[in-house]
Amino acid sequence: MKRYIFSGRVIPERASVFVSQHTLTNKDIEISVRIKATIEIKNSVIFVDFEVEDKKYDVIDYKNIVKSLCRTSLDTYGYFKGYGYELEITSARDFQSGENTVFGVDVVEITKAEKERSLTFNRVLLLGYKHFELKMALNDLGEAVRKENDTAFYCKRSVENTRQYFKDKNKKNDTGWEKMQKTLNVYPKYTQELTEKAQAQRHADFTSMTGNERIKLMKVAWQVVDRFIIYLDSKKELDEKEYPRLES
Repeated sequence: MKRYIFSGRVIPERASVFVSQHTLTNKDIEISVRIKATIEIKNSVIFVDFEVEDKKYDVIDYKNIVKSLCRTSLDTYGYFKGYGYELEITSARDFQSGENTVFGVDVVEITKAEKERSLTFNRVLLLGYKHFELKMALNDLGEAVRKENDTAFYCKRSVENTRQYFKDKNKKNDTGWEKMQKTLNVYPKYTQELTEKAQAQRHADFTSMTGNERIKLMKVAWQVVDRFIIYLDSKKELDEKEYPRLES
């Protein structure tokens, strides 16, 4: 089995959280890989000794598993106290090789596309202040990065916030989908997988996703919001030659 030592912290840092050391195995949790995790939170610092028998996933996926386990510990603590906390897993040490990994706050494949954004930061910032739907869509994209178990849900909601902008409030049954599709050249097949996975998460029907599966869904959501931003800036339907139909 591979072994990692993960470290992290409870947020806000001024909190003083203690959860006594406890060990989890596959007898305690439903998970598709064989694991053993010893968790302790001491003065809001998180320590996890994590062993795993698996060849499918990588250290980022293991980090997400560890974060989910720690989240349960922290949420149980919050349930008793009536508190609400966040947490982050900041680093991992491969026990066998000695290699250290420090985790950032980004998703590398999404960060790489930063230069592809059509507008400047300041321009998008002003549009976010002006348009509530964009403000909420941007918030949901951030939540999709931060909350690994709910990536599909938040990606889908960012698309839904975009759709809300295009609703005709004077028409009772208008959903905005048709106008959004025509305006942004984004069609149902493009968001179909995202919709299916988000619906499952919305109804608490959780299935695990690899890092690559999360990235795929995030790319779909980012593309829709990218086009929404371009439209808000120009107030013109996107030219299909410059922005081809997104259908699959």
